[in-house]
Amino acid sequence: MLAEPLMNPGERRHFFRVNQDAEGRAYSTGLQASHILSSLAAANGLVDVPPHTTFPEGLEVKVLTWHG
Repeated sequence: MLAEPLMNPGERRHFFRVNQDAEGRAYSTGLQASHILSSLAAANGLVDVPPHTTFPEGLEVKVLTWHG
């Protein structure tokens, strides 16, 4: 479940870097630009957001996770 909205106003699909907590809430890890590695380092998953789409807070989404 999203703890905050995720917005993709652009023309391309975005995989937002998120951190999913123990309760299953997903939070954005900050700036999503490709050169911002700190947001990737803080993430434990990705949320696929299609072009021209806003996912509202509280929406249940699939988080593609990995374990470090």
